[in-house]
Amino acid sequence: MWIVEKFTKRPRKRRVGALVSRSVELTMGAIDNESRDILLEQHPKSATTSKTRMFRQRLQSLLRSIKLTLLAHILVIRLDTERAKVAVHRNRGMVFFHSLLHVPPLLGAVTLITLNSTSFFYTYGPYDSTGLQFVAKIHELLMQASISAILLDLIRHLAFTSHLPFGFLFAPTHTSTVSYLWSLDYWSSVSASAISWRLRLVTGLFAFFTIALAALVGPSSAVLMIPRLITSAKGFGTTTLLLERSPSATFPLALTSGSNFTLQITSLSITPQLGSLQNLDWDLVVQEKLTYTVYPPFSSKTTVLLEESASEFPKGGVFMPGSELAARLIMQYFRDINFGSNLEILSHTDAVIYSVEASHVAVSVRCNSQFSLEPNDTTTKLQLPNYDGTGTVDFGSPADLMDNYERPGRYKTHWALAPADSKFSLVAFIYSYTKEARSSTSSNIDVHTCGVRATWEPARYELRGASDMRTVQSIPLHPDQPWQASQISMSMDWVHQLHDELNYIMDTEGGLVALKPFKDFAVTDPADHVVTPLEVYLAAIVAKAVASTYNITWEVPYLCIGPNATFTDCQNGETCPLELDIASTSCDNLKTELHVSGYGYGITSTPIILSLLVVFLYCTLVLGYLLTVLIRGTTSAALDSPAELVALALQSRHPQHLGNTSTGIEAMATFRAPVGIRVNTEERLELVFKDDSRPGGSFLTKVEANKAY
Repeated sequence: MWIVEKFTKRPRKRRVGALVSRSVELTMGAIDNESRDILLEQHPKSATTSKTRMFRQRLQSLLRSIKLTLLAHILVIRLDTERAKVAVHRNRGMVFFHSLLHVPPLLGAVTLITLNSTSFFYTYGPYDSTGLQFVAKIHELLMQASISAILLDLIRHLAFTSHLPFGFLFAPTHTSTVSYLWSLDYWSSVSASAISWRLRLVTGLFAFFTIALAALVGPSSAVLMIPRLITSAKGFGTTTLLLERSPSATFPLALTSGSNFTLQITSLSITPQLGSLQNLDWDLVVQEKLTYTVYPPFSSKTTVLLEESASEFPKGGVFMPGSELAARLIMQYFRDINFGSNLEILSHTDAVIYSVEASHVAVSVRCNSQFSLEPNDTTTKLQLPNYDGTGTVDFGSPADLMDNYERPGRYKTHWALAPADSKFSLVAFIYSYTKEARSSTSSNIDVHTCGVRATWEPARYELRGASDMRTVQSIPLHPDQPWQASQISMSMDWVHQLHDELNYIMDTEGGLVALKPFKDFAVTDPADHVVTPLEVYLAAIVAKAVASTYNITWEVPYLCIGPNATFTDCQNGETCPLELDIASTSCDNLKTELHVSGYGYGITSTPIILSLLVVFLYCTLVLGYLLTVLIRGTTSAALDSPAELVALALQSRHPQHLGNTSTGIEAMATFRAPVGIRVNTEERLELVFKDDSRPGGSFLTKVEANKAY
């Protein structure tokens, strides 16, 4: 039988455990662990036992800090009663171990930022993301636990060293409950006048930030973790694209009688996606017979836009890849499959993207309408819109339209070269007799006067799609900047070719349904067919003609032309610079880059940017917290659950001024009351209110570091 030494401190009325008097003889089965440790120190092996006890205490404190107290109980430490515990550790080793809770979610967040910032390519084809969804959920829970621990550390530090509003005391338990931000607890605490405004501001903003962040890290982690459809930013290889002619011939700045083209368009359909005319993304479908029969079949994807601005005359625009360069690009693809490198990547046909920087056709059109004009009127002037879309200039009269190009049919066209001081390349007049004129009651005509500007602009060509039908698309390199490129001049001989092609298309079934500028036409015609604005339609016709124009003179050896040309036959020659100057550069080939499309990570949309911002804020919060606690050198694992706070309140002195709070709190004054955690005369912690009165002679002290209570 062991005898416990007398306790010299004054007993409390309520005592936890088996100690009920100052000097009581206890049996071995009833003795508590703390007393047993004291007695065992008198044994010859007390030094070893003391080290073991300290190791166990530190292990249990560590496991408490990372929320694994149950693991400690199962493995090594089994306590029948509560032992004395250190409330505040002043030990950087303990600070380091307590910080381990934040390492896994922090590493996960840094990994997500790195993957998305570097455009990491994951896989070529579809994948099963079920496993990643579970990983994203686990990462969310770890980040929320980390945020909760950081907020708890702030609240606990303020409670030990100062006072804080009572409503903030349970804020760490609400990190997963956004409704706390508009609760009585929160706003009462923010407006607590008994606490300094600086402390209220810092605590209130920090609580708001952490709780809002905890609500956002989950979806942000899921968005960033699931691979999405991307195009690799990093080139998987380079190859050489040989030009059949010099840049000045491939991208001609002057279209003359020797500049031939054959559209052979059987139908032309331009429809706004989702049925919205205001949408800048339109689908252009051109069915035609390919001019270059020696090349494998391919299709061209055209960028169409309708610029609705404050200007009086909206602008229709079309960006179209040059047919010759597109054909050479598809030829290069098949040549690389047979003779090139990177065969492993090229085997993923649907994922391969060939990219080359060159020039594409950019055509813009602005139109003005004048109705019911006398056809032989020489005094009324036709009004051509200015290039900037504001105002008009006089350009001819209705009588000038009746010339050699008069033909039967509903619509008639007349072409003229633009004035020398104009930014337009061409002027098109499209006119028809009025409804009354067609019924023989009048001879008046409706005239649409359109200015057409054609240029070669810097663009990136992309070749992608299935092996049996590849698609070439050109994308402007500077879409947000004003169009600044070399303007294309046109001779009337070339325009006459365009005149015949346009007339044929306008009379073809499936062609133009109604000729109206954007501001004059309705969304659908009586037959419920989608109507194309004249600006867009005319821009598409001219762009296709310019893109299809070729020179009949070959400027490279025949050896490098056609499907039988070898890779080595086409490697010789000077490589064109990336900033290709069409007028002055003489070069033979372009550098192409090989990219792949598939699933991976990258900054591809606004949700990705916002998710990266949320995860970055989390990383900043954790790194700032770790730096703070390492400099401060103190940490604590006390009172990290609601149950422990309730236990602390149960052994604290009953406050007299709270009133009827046993069934709920409705008064803001209660949540505003300053509260702290102090040490009483019996060396126990108490939850005390600053304004609570104490009997004479009793006093409270602050919690000391490295001292067990």
